[in-house]
Amino acid sequence: MKNLIIILLFLNPIWIFSQKLFSNEEFLIISDNGRRWYKDIKICLYGYYSKRDSLDVVENIKIFKPLITPININIVKNKDSANVVIYFLSDTEFGNIFPDKKKVIKDCIGITIDCGVNKLSSSVIHIDLIENKRLNSFSNTIRHEMFHMLGFTHYSEEKNSILDMDDYLTNKDIEMIKYLYSDKFKL
Repeated sequence: MKNLIIILLFLNPIWIFSQKLFSNEEFLIISDNGRRWYKDIKICLYGYYSKRDSLDVVENIKIFKPLITPININIVKNKDSANVVIYFLSDTEFGNIFPDKKKVIKDCIGITIDCGVNKLSSSVIHIDLIENKRLNSFSNTIRHEMFHMLGFTHYSEEKNSILDMDDYLTNKDIEMIKYLYSDKFKL
């Protein structure tokens, strides 16, 4: 019996690692205790976005869509029918629309502001035109902020992830999205 317990204790970490690229504790921190969407995500683009910017949003939707089933995600033309608005503005212009956010947008190339306690109900994303143009970082910033829109937050221990401003979603990012939006995940 003692040998069986030792074997199970030894195999358990291997089994957990082979099943997930993250621990439950890490996941709960990164997903803000499992905050997610339970209704369709309707995104409206607003401001001075380029055709490349809109194509980046569409490309990210194509990436995220199969990972967040049964939630649908698409672009809508009207802000009134959207529950996510991506603002492509300077900090000054964004601050004029949202005066209470002037302090939080300072020194950010992008920011996502989510509404909803346990269930996400809306998001506002700001893509700073001036800083992203200076850094040539629109595509990466859009993907990073859309990852936040899905319910993920920064985690100081995170490396090699879209949260760490990598250019792509890692296998870990993809696995976290799939898990958060799967039937297996319960709050």
